[in-house]
Amino acid sequence: MYYKVSPVIIIVLIVMIVFVASVGIVLAIKGASKAKNNDNVITSTDIEPQLQLELSSEKDGQSKVTITANANTEDVEGIQSILLPDGSQKRGDYAEYEVTKNGKYTFEAKGNNGVSTSLAIEVKNIREASSSEPYIPEG
Repeated sequence: MYYKVSPVIIIVLIVMIVFVASVGIVLAIKGASKAKNNDNVITSTDIEPQLQLELSSEKDGQSKVTITANANTEDVEGIQSILLPDGSQKRGDYAEYEVTKNGKYTFEAKGNNGVSTSLAIEVKNIREASSSEPYIPEG
């Protein structure tokens, strides 16, 4: 028992097969292109984070100064944390640290790739209490 198939149905089936194959080829090409573009993504244990430190004021006679630490990296995994001078750790790429004494303060940025870098900043604009100039808190 044989069925007679219309030539129109055969043409429609062939067009559908060609269409599905074409879509598959296009998706395969896009996937290969996307994979190739991901080759440019930088991730390595050789990439050191960068650390910037900034004082809230450089004007003399301050009673306290806030040090702002910003860390960044070219590594796609990003920054894990910033180690503050008192030994505490701040997760992420931003930290603030308030100081009330002159001195050198060292910060350390750690990337998620395990690589760390440190940077120190010197604070020398905090008013020192003395017998001729005792510290009198504001307020």
